[in-house]
Parts: sequence; C-alpha cells; structure tokens
Amino acid sequence: MEQINNIKVVPCTSSNYLRPFRVHYNQNGTKKSWDFMQTHDSVSVLIFNTTSHCFILVKQFRPGGSGVGVTGSKQTMFYAEVSEENRVGEGGGKPQEGELIEVVKVPLHEAMTFAFDESIPKTMGVIFSFIWFHSNMSPKYKISTNV
Repeated sequence: MEQINNIKVVPCTSSNYLRPFRVHYNQNGTKKSWDFMQTHDSVSVLIFNTTSHCFILVKQFRPGGSGVGVTGSKQTMFYAEVSEENRVGEGGGKPQEGELIEVVKVPLHEAMTFAFDESIPKTMGVIFSFIWFHSNMSPKYKISTNV
C-alpha cells in the first residue's frame, strides 16, 4: 500500500458525495435539532475464487470510511464466483487514473477469523458478507470457515 502523509482536514463547502442536513423537531414538547450527512448509496461484491477457495477483496485508502450505517445510505450486496481461468490481469486498478488498490486474498478456512479480527480494518459489509457465506454457501464447499 502507498504511504499516506500530509493529511489536512479542511472545511468541505461543497461535495458531489456528501450533503449535510440539520433536522429541527419537537420531542415531548422540547425543541431539538440533529445534524446528519446524506451520502450516495453503494454496491459491493463478495467474490469467491472457486479454484483457490479464497475471497478476493480490495484494499484502498478512503479517509472517513463508508457512510453505510452512519448516514442512512444503503448498500446493495452481490455475490460472484470466479475461477483462475477468468483472470485477465493482476488487478489493482489503474494507477494512471490515481487508483491505488491492493488485491487481498483471504482463504476460505481463514474467513471468519479475518472477519472478527479487530486489528484488521474492514467495513461491516465485509463482516456481514463472510457471515452470509458461512451460513449459506460454505456447506456447498464442505470446508470449515473457522467459526
């Protein structure tokens, strides 16, 4: 992964991705307000390589993380199976377009350990998708996912 430095936090006066809102309301006769952020909805894909029995994830620096579960946005999740013969390259995005993406392979038998390891940064979507796979797909492969 690339070294990240010279990070500066500055006011965001306009954005294509975030919109701040303030809600005013009365609760049991008391005037209140609450600030929140609206973000775009997102999609994710859990990719399982049926040849190597591993999950293919991507690691990419995104300051502030995902808005799913925090800002009221929703995430639509998909599942896809691939094999080594589907591979057309190493992956990792297009560096000429500023994409710095690292491909991470998680073996099926280590998936649940990975999901619950708090020292490894990951979104709740990754954890949820591994639990979904364990409950719905792992019996098909007859391989323990270390729960």
